[in-house]
Amino acid sequence: MSSDLTSVPKPLKEDTLGWPWELPDNSPLALERYPKISIALPTYGHGDYIEETIRSILLQGYPNLEFIVMDGGSEDRTVDILKHYDDNIAYWESAKDKGQSDAINKALKRCTGDIITFQNSDDIYLPGTFHEVAKLYLQKPDAGVIAGGFYFFDADSNRLDSDVPAKLDAVSPVDLSLGPEGIYRIHQAATFFTRAALDDVGRYVREDLNYTMDRELLYRVLRKYPAVLSDRTFAAFRKHPGSKSTNSVRPFAAEFSKLHLEFLNGNPAEDAQRRRMAKYRLYRGEIQFAKLSDSFGAKLGGLFGAVHFQPGAIFRKSYLWLWYKLLTGRL
Repeated sequence: MSSDLTSVPKPLKEDTLGWPWELPDNSPLALERYPKISIALPTYGHGDYIEETIRSILLQGYPNLEFIVMDGGSEDRTVDILKHYDDNIAYWESAKDKGQSDAINKALKRCTGDIITFQNSDDIYLPGTFHEVAKLYLQKPDAGVIAGGFYFFDADSNRLDSDVPAKLDAVSPVDLSLGPEGIYRIHQAATFFTRAALDDVGRYVREDLNYTMDRELLYRVLRKYPAVLSDRTFAAFRKHPGSKSTNSVRPFAAEFSKLHLEFLNGNPAEDAQRRRMAKYRLYRGEIQFAKLSDSFGAKLGGLFGAVHFQPGAIFRKSYLWLWYKLLTGRL
């Protein structure tokens, strides 16, 4: 594959302006050396978005890049787009697979970089991200995780809110299954792993998980390796009608809750914390369900469901405020 910016073809999509359709205004910083970065991209049926993702990877202008795409046999524009960028992709295939995690694992097995990650095929990296990640890796090569901030954007690539900085309110290595609530905000779209750490804890995501395979991997790595957080924003995470995180709030919460319980180890104090976190994930799922639902009845069910998992919530101002918003038609 070629990582030379001059080799990146013009976009297939017409009438496009700005990043990542055009080169950024500023040149990336120069480094003493460029550790190899491997990007694994699983995809299926994202023909409307994947070209934007691909260009956000290629237009980084990073000179030691390995880019691998695993498509699950899409029948939309995906294959045509992959053919268009064939010279810039180290390996790609389009064949039926067993789902997103299977595609991630097949791609991860092919990765040979010092730094490895996987990205969603509807999200994008921001300019200069790979150079910043490489710089941090050179400064702390014993890290397991390198992460930055992100922001949400919509189906039309319009920014939805302000940056969400990466956060970890603990000294790492750390067992995230213990909580407490809000201890971290490390989003997979803006997260990179070192190859050494992945090869130690297992270079795979669990295929029995549908929603939290990225978090399980993060938990696994951070239990043994430190994290390096950048104050820069690395990525944009897309919200659209087909995205898992919008359509599957309750199943996501249930799986996340179960994940905490899988770390039970027989230590009474630690296991009490994990059980509390498991209930908290279910509580948050009901709150999110109430916020995202369209009908009054569904919103009502979400708020009642929340206190089932955390009865003490009825004394919290934040919870009571949601009731006020519901009854005044603003939730």
